[in-house]
Amino acid sequence: MNLENPDHRDKLNQICNRIVLDHREAICMALIQLDCGCIHVSGVSFTGAPVGIMENYTQDLRPDDTGPVCIRCAGAGGPLSDRIVKKELIWPGKESERPDVELRELIGREVFGPDYREPDD
Repeated sequence: MNLENPDHRDKLNQICNRIVLDHREAICMALIQLDCGCIHVSGVSFTGAPVGIMENYTQDLRPDDTGPVCIRCAGAGGPLSDRIVKKELIWPGKESERPDVELRELIGREVFGPDYREPDD
């Protein structure tokens, strides 16, 4: 996945919008990107709890409902955490509508662990 690619950015926005519409308690989405380009996305509540199921997408953002996301993931051994290249929360809406940075980081630490910090834009 390349968020510089407008098609990928648009598709990810569609995925996030659908999650928010399907799960009203989701205030943001957790995104984990693997070294192969596959991503895992899940809604996140105000308390940092997962909302709905973790959805898996290939690097071109096609859903995979039947099993491993890509050939590399299918053959991967060892912990998934060794393959994470990016993890972040995606906040829907305008920047002015987001919670303050302290609350966003608090939710991020609930989701990703105590070392989570928001990326610098």
